Amino acid sequence: MRLEGFGISVTIPAGWNGRLFDRFDAEPEFLTNPTLQAGSFTLPSDDGTFGQAAIRRMRVGDVFVVLYEAGGPEIANVGQYSATSLPRSIRADELQPRAAPAPVDGVNGKQWFMTKAGRPWVLYVAARGCSEASSAIIDLRELVATIEIQPRL
Repeated sequence: MRLEGFGISVTIPAGWNGRLFDRFDAEPEFLTNPTLQAGSFTLPSDDGTFGQAAIRRMRVGDVFVVLYEAGGPEIANVGQYSATSLPRSIRADELQPRAAPAPVDGVNGKQWFMTKAGRPWVLYVAARGCSEASSAIIDLRELVATIEIQPRL
């Protein structure tokens, strides 16, 4: 399944669920910027930007991904957003306990920060009990490789 919106396009692997949205002040504590969420399991219909409910639902072998536009052009290419590409190969052993915005026991995660198309992004990945050969980790790599980002109009 191909998702497109807000200048983001991505191919969601077979058997995964995904969505693109912009909260438009639904979460005033967060910026109202475009967000991609995808998971190897059914995503809850009402969840926070970084998928706190989804992460609590994860079972062994599940992976969850968030791509979040972190702000405006004033922080693009600055500090932690100075990287200019998405990770090319995500390894299961890179994901660490307590690396999540809201850590959950048994779930490992990692965040990457970058600027693409003049826009600052956070890529967050969470996995529960996944090995390097796990089909969900392989699907994750394929999903990230399909992400395309266009400049804001």
